[in-house]
Amino acid sequence: MRLRRARTRATLATPPEPATRNGEVPVHANRASADTAALQGRPEPEHPPVLGPVTRALDERMLPGDVKALEAVLEGSAKHLWNEAIPESRRVLAPLLALYYDLDGVAERTGLVRAAPPEDIHAMARGPLAFAGDTMVADVVVRALDEAGLGCPPSSTVLDFGCSSGRVARAIRAFRPDLTLLGCDPNTAAVAWAAAHLPGIRFFESAVSPPLPLAAASVDRAYAISIWSHFAATPALAWLDEMHRIVKPGGGLMITTHGLDTVAHQLRGRLMSDESASETTAALLHDGYHFRSIFGEAGDWGITDPGWGEAYAGADWLAAHVTPRWSIRLFRRAMLQRNQDVLVLERQP
Repeated sequence: MRLRRARTRATLATPPEPATRNGEVPVHANRASADTAALQGRPEPEHPPVLGPVTRALDERMLPGDVKALEAVLEGSAKHLWNEAIPESRRVLAPLLALYYDLDGVAERTGLVRAAPPEDIHAMARGPLAFAGDTMVADVVVRALDEAGLGCPPSSTVLDFGCSSGRVARAIRAFRPDLTLLGCDPNTAAVAWAAAHLPGIRFFESAVSPPLPLAAASVDRAYAISIWSHFAATPALAWLDEMHRIVKPGGGLMITTHGLDTVAHQLRGRLMSDESASETTAALLHDGYHFRSIFGEAGDWGITDPGWGEAYAGADWLAAHVTPRWSIRLFRRAMLQRNQDVLVLERQP
């Protein structure tokens, strides 16, 4: 599978810069505005249905009376969210809110664990919808592996690489308790909290550089949510090599990355300046990769690493650097929360 940069260049083509009064074209005049205008007009890719494999399975474990009991106790922002949701979205929300309100029997029926990290423990999301884990991101993981033809066979060993406090692994555990789930992260406090509160998953601390304390070819599937979106190019490739070591031949790796759709997403949400968007776009189109150090001396929740910041990877750059040791089984633009690209790789011998 070859992902051509030429297609990306055509999408982002910009008009010539205007001349000044004396006929000269300013070198940088309107470059940022032209790039950002092109990105803001970039068509969004199609998105999958609201209900994914994980959220559908958990919804089907709910009893008819659970929703009525939930509606009777909803209040505040949770009630507003529920009232504004379409029926299909309510099927996603119901198990999560039921755990938040501790409705009788729901934890046992769904397999979800009612526990939330305190404020001093790293977590990617907080509040009622994060109280039992992130089932919607778990949908992305399972759906991507399935679409790539690399779904998890019974009793597979699956690694959540960069698991933080276990928000995705715990949802997959509820969905597929037959799997042997592992989770690793360099944040000592986060994995310690997860190990103490989320049974059925083996959590362990990992270093900021390879290797992992796992045997070669010991993992059937691995996934990493918003991890390769932070690596500089050198550690990004080093960790891909390490994944190749621990994943079995024929096994799969699912990762998410920042790309041009991320820039467009951040521009639409006013999360990135025109200048930063222009710089990132130019680097992606010219070099295929762009990295910025953003965490400073304090690091990311105390974890300091010069190779960890904010990274953007072009599809061609990824294709050139993962093959032939991996084959690309799936590439979906902005599949994760209409923001990050999703890549599923099959480990070659």
